[in-house]
Amino acid sequence: MPPRATSLGPGLRVLLAIIGMAALGSGIIVAATELRYAHRGSPLVPTLLATGVAGLAAVGGVLLLRGAIRGRIPVRDPRGRT
Repeated sequence: MPPRATSLGPGLRVLLAIIGMAALGSGIIVAATELRYAHRGSPLVPTLLATGVAGLAAVGGVLLLRGAIRGRIPVRDPRGRT
């Protein structure tokens, strides 16, 4: 069963787009900075973990932007029913 989707008004679409752009931009910037630190000789494992987390934040930003462009976001039933 596909998840329910709800329509967004223009104000929520703008807010969702702003939050999505912030998450995408900060994720890309942090990932690039961490990769630069790894190239300069910082410990590899923590740097790559931080890069992965920043990449996940960027992916989350893309998903938020996709919802803002479509004007619909998936929602789940608050009572937990399917």
